[in-house]
Amino acid sequence: MGSGHQFTFGGDLLVAPVLRPEERSRGVYLPAGTWFDFWTGRAEAGGRDINVPVTIRSIPVYVRGGAFIFQQPVVQHTGEMPGQPLRVSVYPAASSASVLYEDDGRTLAYQKGGFARRRFSQARSVDPRGRDQAVTIEIARAEGTYRPKARQLELSVRWTGEPASVTARRGGGQPQAMAWTMSETGFLVVKMEDSFEGVTIEIR
Repeated sequence: MGSGHQFTFGGDLLVAPVLRPEERSRGVYLPAGTWFDFWTGRAEAGGRDINVPVTIRSIPVYVRGGAFIFQQPVVQHTGEMPGQPLRVSVYPAASSASVLYEDDGRTLAYQKGGFARRRFSQARSVDPRGRDQAVTIEIARAEGTYRPKARQLELSVRWTGEPASVTARRGGGQPQAMAWTMSETGFLVVKMEDSFEGVTIEIR
């Protein structure tokens, strides 16, 4: 199968389905820019065709550099959603931004301001070898009156190497050191209370 059988989802996700059980590889065309393998975190330069090993159960999915991917755990019904962590995966680029909109999903309260809308932005600098020097992520204070049940915010940032420091600053306060871990796929993971008051995270 050629690279023509693929599609983008929301502009930041590129999906190349595997349609035949006997397929062992398939071509994928990555548009210009940097793309990250969703499953492994590996970065690929765009503007070219690549060949990807596949099975019927391994669908190639790529994420555009600069994307914010918002996720919550799989639940059996929407009644289980309150309190579940909000997971935000950040694929850094020179700079980018995205907006997350939430409401209660049941009523018309959003028509009277019963929603939460937040702007997420990031900026990245690299050294001459292309390794990360700093990533700054700003999460703006939420607009609207809706607030979900208390939950954690799990921020996963694609990062090369090991950072010297990770800090969070809320409002006009002083930066505070944050605990972090590294995932097997090269993401730096920070967990915090999702306060909706705005926060700046700096990784250096």
